[in-house]
Amino acid sequence: MAQQIRGTEPPGYIHLPKLGLVATSDIGYFVSQKQYCHIYFVGSNRPHLLSEPLAYFRRKLPHFVETRFHNCQGLRIRRKLYNPALPAINGLREA
Repeated sequence: MAQQIRGTEPPGYIHLPKLGLVATSDIGYFVSQKQYCHIYFVGSNRPHLLSEPLAYFRRKLPHFVETRFHNCQGLRIRRKLYNPALPAINGLREA
C-alpha cells in the first residue's frame, strides 16, 4: 500500500513516512543517522525522525545537494542533504 502512495506524488511534493505529502520547498535538510535520518523543515529547529536512509531521499530529490561533515572532535562522519534553493542553513555553505 505504501508503494502505491509513494508512486502517486504530484510534482514538487514527496511522501514522507509518518508525515505524509510534503512540499519540497518546505524541506530545509536531511541528516543521516545510519539507517534512519532526521528531517528539518524551513523555520523549525525540531527534527523529525524518518525510517528511511538518506540514500532513498537522495534518489527521490536529485536537485538536493549532499555534503559530509564531522562532529566537533572530527571522529564521526555524517552526511547532510540540503535544499540548494534556500539561503545558507546552519553554515552548510561557505558562500
